[in-house]
Amino acid sequence: MHNETIPEVEKKSSLYLLDKLRDQFKESFDLIIHHEWMIDLLNSKLSLEQFESFITQEAHIYDLLARKVLNFAINNSLDDYDELMRIGIFLYSESSENLRPLDDEYPLSCLTRSYCEDLEKVWNGSSYPHKLLTLIFPLWIREGVYHLLKSEETYIHHFKVWTERLLNNSPQELISSLGRIMRQSFIKTYGSNEKTSFYEEGFKDLEHLLSSLMQFELSVCNHSYQINFNQVQQSNQH
Repeated sequence: MHNETIPEVEKKSSLYLLDKLRDQFKESFDLIIHHEWMIDLLNSKLSLEQFESFITQEAHIYDLLARKVLNFAINNSLDDYDELMRIGIFLYSESSENLRPLDDEYPLSCLTRSYCEDLEKVWNGSSYPHKLLTLIFPLWIREGVYHLLKSEETYIHHFKVWTERLLNNSPQELISSLGRIMRQSFIKTYGSNEKTSFYEEGFKDLEHLLSSLMQFELSVCNHSYQINFNQVQQSNQH
């Protein structure tokens, strides 16, 4: 009887790892997905400068993550090779599509550069679950934006090419695959018993990383939204 109950406990622990992690940051996720930038986009109040600033900074981040995961998959003998390649190709495609319609080049902002430097540190020295979290986080955000746009399709907004592309490319399948890989890798690295100090330490490390990613993402949103904000406000008053 004792041996029969252990797999169920392990299965439940692994199944709810990411749900538990995400639920703890629900308010932060909502702040990002329902940011003023997105609300103004839906209401056709977003300026071209605000729009281009955000999607280009996101493109730089996606490009970095794409290169990291593709190189990692190619250089390591992993059972997850196919899934990681699909995720890398998706991120690279998103980055390229964000930059395609722009007439001018938008360099990395100081904020985005710091964000990318932190991501580099994770990929250069952290455990496999930490690397995977840097991938699943932007896909969670992307999924949230997808559902928001889906619920507000009646809005007429200025950047329809971008919003339609998001609506036609849900990342849900990639999130499911990545979630499975991350749960398995976490158990392999830290075990499945939530009561052990080693498991708790690993989970707290993921919490810390996710909190840092949240802060960076929210700061990128704020930075892009504030570009020429005074000018935008003045133009909207006329």
